[in-house]
Amino acid sequence: MENNEVNMILQAIRELSEKVDQNQGSLQQLSEKVDQNQGSLQQLSEKVDQNQSSLQQLSEKVDQNHAELTKRMDNMEDKMDYIQHKLTEHDEEIYKLKRKAQ
Repeated sequence: MENNEVNMILQAIRELSEKVDQNQGSLQQLSEKVDQNQGSLQQLSEKVDQNQSSLQQLSEKVDQNHAELTKRMDNMEDKMDYIQHKLTEHDEEIYKLKRKAQ
């Protein structure tokens, strides 16, 4: 082989070597970005889990408040029925007293 051919082959090898180095650098950057994205996804996943936990707690509080309000309203309804009953009784007694007074 001639010296010129050897030099051309060596030059081609150097160029390929530089391209391989560039590709390795690019792959390293991509790998770092993937690692960053995985970290971000993990943080997002943790936030979603926290939000689900918060929503569960709020849902439980709403259920408790609903049960308590329902109980209170039932109690109020019972009292209103009692008051209505007593009003009717008193109206009857007033009517009877007025009839006797006539």
